[in-house]
Amino acid sequence: MRRGVAGGMVVLACIGLCAAALTLTRQPVPVSFPIGVDELTIDGPVSADAGESFDVDVAGGGHGQLVTLTVDTGYGPRSFQALSRDDRASFSIPPTDGPSSGIALLTARALGRVGTSTVEITPGPARGPVDVFVGPRTVVANNDDFSMLVVVPTDQFGNPVADGTEVVTQVTRQSLEAETLRSATAGLLTHERVVSGTTAGRTRLGVQVGNEIAPERSFLEVADVPERFSLALVDPLPPADGHALVRIRTSELRDRFNNPLPDGTVVFLDAAGASGTRRLRSVTVEAVAEFVFEVPDMAGSVDLIATASGRESDALVLRFESAIRSFEVNVEPQPDGTLILVGPVISTRQSFVPDGTIATVTTPSGEITVPLELGAASVVVAEVSGRVDVGVLGEVVSIDLDGQP
Repeated sequence: MRRGVAGGMVVLACIGLCAAALTLTRQPVPVSFPIGVDELTIDGPVSADAGESFDVDVAGGGHGQLVTLTVDTGYGPRSFQALSRDDRASFSIPPTDGPSSGIALLTARALGRVGTSTVEITPGPARGPVDVFVGPRTVVANNDDFSMLVVVPTDQFGNPVADGTEVVTQVTRQSLEAETLRSATAGLLTHERVVSGTTAGRTRLGVQVGNEIAPERSFLEVADVPERFSLALVDPLPPADGHALVRIRTSELRDRFNNPLPDGTVVFLDAAGASGTRRLRSVTVEAVAEFVFEVPDMAGSVDLIATASGRESDALVLRFESAIRSFEVNVEPQPDGTLILVGPVISTRQSFVPDGTIATVTTPSGEITVPLELGAASVVVAEVSGRVDVGVLGEVVSIDLDGQP
């Protein structure tokens, strides 16, 4: 019995050891290919010209395995596939039809392995048309204001040319004086300040990049603020009849460099004095502005001052004489008041004052206005006593109704 027990225990121990051994031999050994580790090797050029193909070899992909190569530029990715042979896969990367310059990232994948590299795609020489931008398109010809010139040259595929590419700009002034500006591209473009001269007119810009000539661009140089100027009366000065028109003209408006102000410059004329204040507006033609001024409706002085681009003219003072030589006022009693007869009103030109001239009748109870026709007018007022004043073009005749029959 003891032998049997001992023998059984030995048998059970042997079975346990064999089971443990079988368990250990059947457990698989883990194999991993972590993504992101450069296990594939990419052999290719350091740089390639835009528009040209280049060759790339990928090593480490085994034999007969599918290898994927992605070429990613700033303009979008492209993917290519090839079967590896003797642990290498060969690719010929064709050029793109559009822009592709810059650093291209190459990423190869096979059997869970990854490899990366880079290729710099270099742009070609500038090809037309060259993009040229100018602004503002109008500046002041004061040797201080400026316009900005921006040039964006590209190669035949639309790639910005390489940094440091020389850009030559010829600036031709209105006076035909020319100067040459030189700059170099950086960060896709080049820019230059083109400072104005002292002669108003059109300034033209000719741009050349390598052998390419850009379309001409231009901007306008205009006169600065005018120097102080004067006003002059063009027509003889009429009397103050409130109807006659006279012309007021500025002297030539020129800046400190003797440039005439451009046509269409707005000029204001402010008048103050007899019959109140008013403002007239005109524009320059050949550097001169002209105003049509209606004379006041009463005698007195009028001060005139013009303003152009913030600059005021010297004052022009016009002194208007009375337009009336004489006029009469008569009254006739009426059942419902008094009839006021105005006229005839004779002007200094020995004629009736213009039709439509206003006569103002002032009574203790109020004021009545009536237009004259053929130098005369009439109006009925309610008063039968007291004083009545009749005014025409600043001249006043007074009548006491109490003294009338």
